[in-house]
Amino acid sequence: MKDNYAELQSYMTDCRRTLHKIPELRDELPQSTAFVCAQLNAMGIEYELLERAGILAVIGKGERTVLLRADMDALPIREESGESFASVNGNMHACGHDMHTAMLLGAAKLLKERKEDLSGSVLLFFQFNEEAMRGVHALLDSARLDNFNIIGALALHVLPGEGRKPGLYICPSGPANSALSIFHIGIKGVSAHGAMPYQGRDPLCAAVQIYDALGHIASRETDAREPALISVCYLNAGDRRAHNIVPEYAELGGTIRTYSEEMQKYLEDRIKSVSQKLGAACRTEAKVDFPGSYPACVNDAKIAALVNAAALRCGMTNTDEKPQLVSDDFAFIARNYPSAYVWIAAGGGERYRGSVLHSADVKLNEDTLIYGARLLAETARDILNDDL
Repeated sequence: MKDNYAELQSYMTDCRRTLHKIPELRDELPQSTAFVCAQLNAMGIEYELLERAGILAVIGKGERTVLLRADMDALPIREESGESFASVNGNMHACGHDMHTAMLLGAAKLLKERKEDLSGSVLLFFQFNEEAMRGVHALLDSARLDNFNIIGALALHVLPGEGRKPGLYICPSGPANSALSIFHIGIKGVSAHGAMPYQGRDPLCAAVQIYDALGHIASRETDAREPALISVCYLNAGDRRAHNIVPEYAELGGTIRTYSEEMQKYLEDRIKSVSQKLGAACRTEAKVDFPGSYPACVNDAKIAALVNAAALRCGMTNTDEKPQLVSDDFAFIARNYPSAYVWIAAGGGERYRGSVLHSADVKLNEDTLIYGARLLAETARDILNDDL
């Protein structure tokens, strides 16, 4: 096959910009779904829609199968990037999922043109609802993957910023991103007049002490050489109009991030114990909930090695950076199948200075699209050809 990467780059850029203009949330993605399905139809690729999960397409035939994942959902952020193709519907692809979808469509073109050379099949999973970490659960719950002998899986995630020029990437053997636990602490006290706080039980007193204590757990109870991060991201109590009322209720919460499930469990237990005891010391009742808990995404050593070999052929360089402390429900695929999660640079010069994922003004370098598409296609082919 004669590769025309300029034509493919142009195609993916158009796809990315179309998707960027119509960002949709969670598993309600009718416009984005229609666009991706139209592209698959045009390529002659068979697919099916899986409720709450996404679009599952297949290229090639054979028992051995590789799964390639791209997430499609956006964030409820009003865009301030200044891009000519910026969203105007109040949502934004501030995490680059439009880039991921475009790269997987590009990989689909490459794989479809070479399907006779594939020694197996490639599943393309265009995933819904990654931001709420539900789409992969829906896929696994559907049991659809049980019909395939999946020998490897791969996902990419863009990483912007100055210096992160296209062609750079991160693919470690071992953890590629962190485990995540979401915690919520509700503190019930007794309301009172601000002039007579002794007649009440102040939940703000407990909340402030809990906030301070949580900051010391990671710094004083864990080995500093092992990442262990507790971030309190909200604290609410009372009403600014009620400046003379001790509130009845306060709440705070945030996230735990670490690479180790053992450390994750330890931090969960300590947050619960410390919060309850400090709440009781302040004569209040503290209730601790963990509404979400997710494992780290751990790269399989053999799959990571195949990624690195394919990347070298694509002219890419592994920067060997430490894993990121963000989380992704692709971790549940990595728990079930040998997998690799790859961070791919999508920044570069001054234009991308200060660009941060999940920010209203993030800009992403579209020159990385061709690297991502080629890496997905090349690695899928190598996994199928390898004696895993």
